[in-house]
Amino acid sequence: TGDLGFRHDGQLYIAGRRKDLIVVDGRNHYPADIEATVARCAPEIRTGRIAAFGHDDGVRERLVLVAEVSGPEIGSAEVTRRIRTAVTTSHDIAPME
Repeated sequence: TGDLGFRHDGQLYIAGRRKDLIVVDGRNHYPADIEATVARCAPEIRTGRIAAFGHDDGVRERLVLVAEVSGPEIGSAEVTRRIRTAVTTSHDIAPME
């Protein structure tokens, strides 16, 4: 993914990035910009708990988003819809489903 991290006591910790660029269809996208868009459109997402990275599916690189919601009662379908809409509109790239 280009992210650097480690596991400790069953938890995953993100420590930084090896590559701070996602290239999809020949266009450059900066993960921090996409993560900021997610944070603005979805207050249910826990601060600092968003990761945007590229994934090569064998055909092309795709955008993947991973985020932690603030509680189990949050409806993920609505949050997912808002995130997809905001990222697609703001960055002209659709996250992988």
